[in-house]
Parts: sequence; C-alpha cells; structure tokens
Amino acid sequence: MVFHQAAQGNVPTWFDEGLAVYNQAYHEANMQNTFNDELTKHSLLPLQGLDASFPRDAQKAYQAYAQSWKLVSYMYATFGLKKMAALIQATHSTDQSFDSDLQKSLGVDSSQLENQWHLRLNQPATLSGTQQTQQPATPAVDSKPVVAADTSDSYLIAAGGLLIVVPLLGGIALLVFVLINRRKVRAQAALQQVPNSMYPGNYINYSGPDRQQPNHHYSQPSAYSPAGPYGPAEQYANTANSVPPSYSAYQPYPWGNPEVTTMEEPKLNIEE
Repeated sequence: MVFHQAAQGNVPTWFDEGLAVYNQAYHEANMQNTFNDELTKHSLLPLQGLDASFPRDAQKAYQAYAQSWKLVSYMYATFGLKKMAALIQATHSTDQSFDSDLQKSLGVDSSQLENQWHLRLNQPATLSGTQQTQQPATPAVDSKPVVAADTSDSYLIAAGGLLIVVPLLGGIALLVFVLINRRKVRAQAALQQVPNSMYPGNYINYSGPDRQQPNHHYSQPSAYSPAGPYGPAEQYANTANSVPPSYSAYQPYPWGNPEVTTMEEPKLNIEE
C-alpha cells in the first residue's frame, strides 16, 4: 500500500501486485504449482495484457498473480537489490513512464524484460530476432534471488523464545520457593523437638542445674512477740534451726542465758 501510494498509479498492475506477493512472508504452494503448469503448457500470459488490470476470470487472475510474482523475483535475482531500489525510487515521479524508469534503472524496457525472462525459462521468445537486443538472457549479477528482509520471522522467533524462557524461569522460581518453605518447616520442627534444658534463658521452662532461682529474702512472720528483753524477734528469724521456745508469761525469756536449762513453774503465795 505504501508503494502504491508513493508511485501514484504510475506503475503497471503486474509490477505492483508482483512486488506485493514477492514481499509476503508466506507463499502458498498452489501458486507455485499454477506457475509450473503454465511453464509446462507454455501458456504464460502476455505481459502487456497485465499492465492495466488482471483478468476477471478467477483462474486467470490467480495465474496473473503467480506470473507477476515470478517475474519480480527474476528481476531481483538478475539486476540485484540496489538497481531494484533505484527503480522503485524512480516510480515515485510521474514525469516519465514506467518503461523510461525501467530503461534508466535496469537498462531494459518492459518488452525486452519480458523476452529475456521467457528465454530464461525456456519459453518461446516474445521478440523477433531483429527486435532482440544484446542484453544477456541469463542473470548478469547473481543467479540467487535477493529476498527482502522479513522482520516477521524475527518476531516469531522472539515470541517462540519467550514462550520457552518464561515458563522455564517460572518453574525455577517455583522450585526455589518450595525448597525454601521446606527448609523453614524442617527448622521449625527441629526447634520443637529440642528439650527445654538447652535454653537457660527460658526461666519458666528451664529446670537445669544452673537455673537462677529467684532471690526471696524475706522474714517469715513470727508467732511470738516482735520485741523482748533480748531484742527484736527478727534476729532469730534467719538463725539456722531457730525455733522460738515456749515461754511463761510469769518468767523472763530463759534462752538468752546458757546456764538456764529448765523452766520452773512459778510458786504462788497463798497467803498473799
């Protein structure tokens, strides 16, 4: 479409459509078979009849597409990419005809081009002996066709690579995630199986020999008077094996005197 708009209709239909089919990424096998049948029957359509439009008959139109494609392929293979680019650039101007563009860019006009192509395909010549020029009937530049760069193949290759790489990376990431979770679960299970004695810092669950007991230094409440002739009762509270003896209300505390070993019952004076 870009070429057709740039050329402004100054090109024949066979070159316009042939260039379009030549640059397709895919060429159907049926079109190649149709062209091979034309060669076998020596029934190539005259190039002049394909200048303005293609035939209305569907089969003939399909044959015209196949023939135009093969002729443009022959032009690329014979004259090379540089001269074909010059021809396409020359068609952008409407000052001269397409035959003039051919002559200026490739050195032949359309009738000479068609005749050379027929001879190349072992088909009957389209020009008489006197009309034929000294132009070679075989490719002068390169016998291999020059194919235009097809970026669609690169896109397909890149897309296919992504379809392979992305799932692969996703699978690796998933595997790493599973392995990490398994390690965490195993570590937690191992911690639960460790006895409490291995954790001295845990005072509540730890019962080892080096457990720090709470320091409760306080005096037990005394059952006897908090004060006496020998001082406060608290001085006996922390004494080892100190048990306050029983005492009489009528006699002083005897345990402060080591000579006193017994306690006598107080005598009452009846007369008094």
